[in-house]
Amino acid sequence: MHFRKIAAALCAVLSVTLASAAAASPKVAISDHKFMVNGKTVTPQAYNVDGYNYFKLRDVAYLLSDTTAPFNVTWTPSQSSVINLISGQKYQKVGGELSASTLSSLKVSASTFKVLLNGSAVSFRGYLINDNNYYSIADIADAIGFEAGWDNATRTVRLTTPDPDPDPGPDTKPGDGSGNGSGTGNGSGT
Repeated sequence: MHFRKIAAALCAVLSVTLASAAAASPKVAISDHKFMVNGKTVTPQAYNVDGYNYFKLRDVAYLLSDTTAPFNVTWTPSQSSVINLISGQKYQKVGGELSASTLSSLKVSASTFKVLLNGSAVSFRGYLINDNNYYSIADIADAIGFEAGWDNATRTVRLTTPDPDPDPGPDTKPGDGSGNGSGTGNGSGT
C-alpha cells in the first residue's frame, strides 16, 4: 500500500515535469505567411513561434529604411549581448539582410540579448534561432511606432508606417488669401 502511494506521487511529479517541459518548448517553423510593407510585397525570413511572427531586427530596419519609421541597428563587440536600436535614423546595411536560412534543422532557445531603444531598455519577446535573434513583430512595431496588422483572409502580415506629415505648402501671410502677403487684406485682392 505504501509503495502505491509513492509510485502515484512519483507519477504525478513526472507528469507535471513533462507538461512543464512541453510548455517551455515553443513550436517553431519557418513562417508561411505573406508579408507587406505599406502595401508592397516583401520577402523577409520570418519564423512562426507558437502562432506569432518573429523577425530579425536588421530585416525590419532594412524594410522600413525608406519609410516614416526608420531605425538603425547597432552592435559592438565590447557589449556583445546588447543590441542598440536608434529610432528615426536610416538603417545602415551590413550585409545579409533578408537572407533565408539554408539549414534544414532549427536550433532554438530564448534570446538573452538586451535590446536598447535610444539608450533605454525595451522588453521584446525573442528567440535565438540558428544563431540569429528573432523578435516579435508586434513588440518591434509598438516600440518603433508602426502598425503590424494581420489579414486572416490572405494570411498576410501587413506592416504600415505612419503617413508623412502633410506639406504645408508655401508660407501664407495675412492679406488677400493668395499666400504671397500682398493686398490690403480686405478680400478684394488689391
